[in-house]
Amino acid sequence: MFLPAYSPDLNPIQKMWSKVQQLLWRIKAGTNENLIARVGNALDRVSANDAQGWFRSSIYNRKGEML
Repeated sequence: MFLPAYSPDLNPIQKMWSKVQQLLWRIKAGTNENLIARVGNALDRVSANDAQGWFRSSIYNRKGEML
């Protein structure tokens, strides 16, 4: 299956933001201050294991180059 040079499915950054976005959708912030705090909490829940998995499932090698 042909994929373009850029595909969100193959980009680890997109996968990270997807997780953060899912966490934010579950809460009702109410105010800007609460939203900012919740974004920080959501980012704190992104682990090193998450990042490793996202890079493993993407098409990047260890040098960050596309394969």
